[in-house]
Amino acid sequence: PLGWTSTAMAGKFGILVPILVVVASIIVAFAIRLDFLSNSWLFGSLIAGPLQRPSREAYDFVIIGAGAAGSLLAARLADDPSTTVLIIEAGATDKHPLVDVPLSAIFLLESERDWRLQTEPQGKACLSSFCTQDQKHTGKRGCCKLTIGKMLGGSGSLNVAVWVRGHAKDFDDWEGAGAQGWNSTSVLPFFKRSESSIEFGGSALRGSDGPLRISSHPASHPITQGFLDACHENGLPSRHDFNGETQEGCSAAQSSIYRGSRQSTSKQLLWPAMSKPNLDVVTEAKVSKVEIICSEPEKEGCTARGVVFKDKAGVLTRVRANKEVVLSAGATFTPQLLMLSGIGNKRHLDAFGIPCKINLAGVGQGLEDHPWIRLRLAVSKPISMRKRETASLANVLNLLLRGEGPLAHGPGDVFAFLKTKEGADRPDVQAVFGPGPGMKEVCKLQGIELQQQVEFEDWSEELHGMTIVLSLIHPKSRGSVALRSADPTHPPRVDLNFFDDPTDMATLVAGIRTVLALLHSPAMLEFTDGNVSMLVDWDKCPGSPCRCPPANLSAAPDSFWECFIMHTAQTQWHQSCTAKMGGLDDPLAVLDSRLRVRHAKGLRVVDSSAFPSVPGGNIYAATVMLAEKAADMIIADHRLRVEGTT
Repeated sequence: PLGWTSTAMAGKFGILVPILVVVASIIVAFAIRLDFLSNSWLFGSLIAGPLQRPSREAYDFVIIGAGAAGSLLAARLADDPSTTVLIIEAGATDKHPLVDVPLSAIFLLESERDWRLQTEPQGKACLSSFCTQDQKHTGKRGCCKLTIGKMLGGSGSLNVAVWVRGHAKDFDDWEGAGAQGWNSTSVLPFFKRSESSIEFGGSALRGSDGPLRISSHPASHPITQGFLDACHENGLPSRHDFNGETQEGCSAAQSSIYRGSRQSTSKQLLWPAMSKPNLDVVTEAKVSKVEIICSEPEKEGCTARGVVFKDKAGVLTRVRANKEVVLSAGATFTPQLLMLSGIGNKRHLDAFGIPCKINLAGVGQGLEDHPWIRLRLAVSKPISMRKRETASLANVLNLLLRGEGPLAHGPGDVFAFLKTKEGADRPDVQAVFGPGPGMKEVCKLQGIELQQQVEFEDWSEELHGMTIVLSLIHPKSRGSVALRSADPTHPPRVDLNFFDDPTDMATLVAGIRTVLALLHSPAMLEFTDGNVSMLVDWDKCPGSPCRCPPANLSAAPDSFWECFIMHTAQTQWHQSCTAKMGGLDDPLAVLDSRLRVRHAKGLRVVDSSAFPSVPGGNIYAATVMLAEKAADMIIADHRLRVEGTT
């Protein structure tokens, strides 16, 4: 045909060659960075991975839940080649590109890797969120979304990988509550063991050779630098290590992220351990109960003998535990499994026809979590990081090829730990500052499902602004986890009971005023013109139930902020303390100081359920620390042959 000579062909398609080479190079570089070959269906079978069924009828240790704690614990125990370990996970694997990049994890919400739970209706929180049943609105509001990771790594594979230890006094309080050996000095070696801090690894308080690499955000945006300077102007430490000697102050956020890639305990510890013949990992298997054998029900003499679960094919399977069963299913499902197994408040178990084997009133009680709100504020200069700037082609390529740029980190540039009360011994609120207006996807994250609200968020993304997420980190209100039915496939009832104690509301309102005072500092005048206001007028948000605030938010009355909090406050997904450690004099303590369930031999809990109180900040680091210390305890109790334990 005319024009299809070899010379013409070369002219037409020659220009495509360099383009194809560049595209292929990007794909290859990205594949290598995300370990694509081991993720893919074609090559994944060549690499040791999870099983559909156990390979043995009995193991020394059976761990329920391959979350942040369970993944680490399984890998540590499997270091003894003579010890057999089975870990059972209800979800699938974490081999997914959106899992590897923490900032994209928001797009996995409501997916098969999310348990997709919701709380019971709250009277003083989440009032902008609908309650649903079978994915249909019930007409009620006040049900907070509970996002819990349903895959290897658990919520550690779904969260934004924030790395906050908490205040040293938080752990001294643990010991004061009866958890002997859990004070700040005692837990420090276990915080250090798991981490490799890139910026602060030379400090005596930070780890430098652990499996999880911890990095700080660049925090280089002009608005971010203005916020850090504002902290300094107000006498607060700034640009320091809040995981070191001093928590109070403002500093670059820290995350378990390295070159844009998530550093989860599953990825860094469990997957490498899967090649060991003494470790089996079974995924997509739902545990029904722990088999408890008692010589005298409701008294001493009970022993955990094994676990009953349904595998991926729906086959009911029993495995024996020669030494221990370890519950690492998280603060929502661990108490549920204890109750389904006959351990809990006898009256509650009787109501569901479950024979009570060990009467422990504290199972499912004392639930703690961090409520949070989001402030989207206007800036006077068009320089903020909107969605279009954050997700620009240049930033995408920077992430894919170099693991750098705004997409290579979690949301928020700066963490500020602030005191709202003069003379307080530690911060009581945490603020996360970001130099952008936020994205409409955060509506999904918060559970705000009103169509008008989503449309409002859609157009407000075009405006320039800054965002502050403010959370209450030492709440006094307590919630609960209870059975919905005796059927293990039915999720439990979760009641956060936010703001039941009125001091929580007062503290969060005081936290808002503390943050607004920082934003009125001279260092921020360049970006606010001295007037801190909402990104858009609150009354323009369709369906707003609160009276409009003044243009300058510092003049807004407490009544506005209380209304704002009740309608927009959500859970930070830091559920904890539902099977807590404590002394013999604590009637609600479920565990002793070695994480063993009271009156039950061979049964331990290793997850955030065990916290005596929630630490002041994101709880991922504390959960990993607890698992490290638990591994040492189990190794010592059973005299396992593992090097490097203390």
